[in-house]
Amino acid sequence: MKGELGRFAQEIRTLHRDLAGTAELQPLQPNLTLTLTGDGKGHVAVDGEATNHFARGTTLHFRFDIDQTFLPRISEALSHADPAS
Repeated sequence: MKGELGRFAQEIRTLHRDLAGTAELQPLQPNLTLTLTGDGKGHVAVDGEATNHFARGTTLHFRFDIDQTFLPRISEALSHADPAS
């Protein structure tokens, strides 16, 4: 939906600034949800869920870690991708 990626990008910018807290992408149509959680030391855990078809219930859950230095590039790309930005 319009504005969802822009809001997520702003939350990621805040996470980069504070290094602690969360940034969440929880779209109205949740085929893909993401939560980025900072530990206050520059480590960021990325938890996600991708669902291809709700009636079949096929879902991929994933988790990986990134460094806080990736956050500015991610937030910039999301801002450019959002039609409301």
